[in-house]
Amino acid sequence: MYKSTTYFTDIAINDIIHFSYGFEICGKKYGWHEKKLWRLPYSENGRFYELNELKSQNNNGTPGYVINNKFLSLKAIKELTTNINEEITIISKDCPF
Repeated sequence: MYKSTTYFTDIAINDIIHFSYGFEICGKKYGWHEKKLWRLPYSENGRFYELNELKSQNNNGTPGYVINNKFLSLKAIKELTTNINEEITIISKDCPF
C-alpha cells in the first residue's frame, strides 16, 4: 500500500494503478500510465520517496525527460522500456498510517 501526498486529478482515493511498462535506472523504477511517465515509490538510505509524475521537456527540439539529473530522449527511453507489471494503491493523504 502507498500513502499518497501527491494531488491526482484523474486518480481516485483507494484506486489501484497498474503499470504494465516501465524501466529501472540506478535502483529507481519508472512506469508508464496513460501515456505519462511516473517515478514509482522507493526507499533509499532510510528515506521514502513517493510516486511522482515526471514532466516532459524539450532539449534543442528533442522530446524527453530528466531522469536522475540527466536528460534522456524519448527514443532512448523507448529502448529501455520493458514489461514491469507493478501495482500501486493510492490511499488518502489524510490517513495517519
